[in-house]
Amino acid sequence: MALMDISDLEPLADALPKLLKQGGIFFATLLHPVFFTSGATRFVEVVTNEATGEYYHARGKIVREYRDKAPWRGVAVNGQPAFQLYFHRPLDVLLGTFFKTGLVMDSLEELYFDEADAIKERPESSANYTQIPAIMALRFRKLQ
Repeated sequence: MALMDISDLEPLADALPKLLKQGGIFFATLLHPVFFTSGATRFVEVVTNEATGEYYHARGKIVREYRDKAPWRGVAVNGQPAFQLYFHRPLDVLLGTFFKTGLVMDSLEELYFDEADAIKERPESSANYTQIPAIMALRFRKLQ
């Protein structure tokens, strides 16, 4: 489970300062809120390298909704028995939920797929989008 799987983060955020010791950390991950839970669409272009004449795939995403995105149903793993709900939050809402309880964020990482993850037979696969972060990892700390 990750943060985008939780419908209401406030009970978790409210409990953390009580559960953590001074200097204690809470580490969380989620699908990247800009490129995944916003409902961004994927595209694959076939581009010709003008110098060599060879074709290659250029991949990108289009974000049409970000601030006000309703929960939506999706698939985490092809073939899963049922859809799951994703709860998108823009970064200010996501982080603010934890900041207002007194936690501070002292680390943020964006994780990417690399060429070793590529799925050649599925050009639309997120694993082929090596320039766009898939996962966001956050570390919050209780200072006092």
